Amino acid sequence: MILQMNITYDIEKYNKRNIFFLETKQNMLMDGKFTKLLFSDNIFTTIGIFLNLQFNNSSIYQINKKCILKFERNDINNKIINNLANIEKGILQYYKHLNNCNKEENYLLYNTLINSSIKLYVKEYNNFSNIKYIIKISGVWENEKEIGITYKFLEISDL
Repeated sequence: MILQMNITYDIEKYNKRNIFFLETKQNMLMDGKFTKLLFSDNIFTTIGIFLNLQFNNSSIYQINKKCILKFERNDINNKIINNLANIEKGILQYYKHLNNCNKEENYLLYNTLINSSIKLYVKEYNNFSNIKYIIKISGVWENEKEIGITYKFLEISDL
């Protein structure tokens, strides 16, 4: 059995001062540029940011071979949405400041979250008992008019 380990951070302890950007490169998925980000504290540096999430009153459905996490809008989940929206906004504003960029900010993450339904990357569909989630924020994409973050939601099974 192969175990994979990811270093994750508590969303409440996220600090934007720990973000660093790598060199901007041509985007492989769309016209434009992509800049990976690093997240570094006094112990670890990770490529991307991995944040723990614990949605309340959530369900997972398989639709057309995709897993969709649906959650209720309640105080706990609204706090997660607000935290992630602030993180997304902070990353984009910091990127704009560092790169003297005046492009429009595209809040894809926030727009996904307010619909209470997100695509979840899973190894295989199962009962999903005792599932926790993380969001991986990989970097910033940029096209002629806009910038935004790249992210994906992943499941973590308790062993």
